[in-house]
Amino acid sequence: MAESFSHKWGQILGHFIQEFIRETLQKVADEHGFYLDSQRKRKARITKKVSWQDRYGNYHDLDYVLERGVQKILLVFQ
Repeated sequence: MAESFSHKWGQILGHFIQEFIRETLQKVADEHGFYLDSQRKRKARITKKVSWQDRYGNYHDLDYVLERGVQKILLVFQ
């Protein structure tokens, strides 16, 4: 499948912004004693994705989740 230059540029820009956001969130997490979870391989889950199930049974893929103990603060960037 061919990709246009503008689509590729949008992907590069999106990855850059996501990395900037991750670094900023990591500073906040460290400062407040939170754990920052993001899409990557972890022993605690089968896939790279961080997913959340709402009260209606729908699943949502999340980019970042700040956790404190068992309490989770959901951050969705789409």
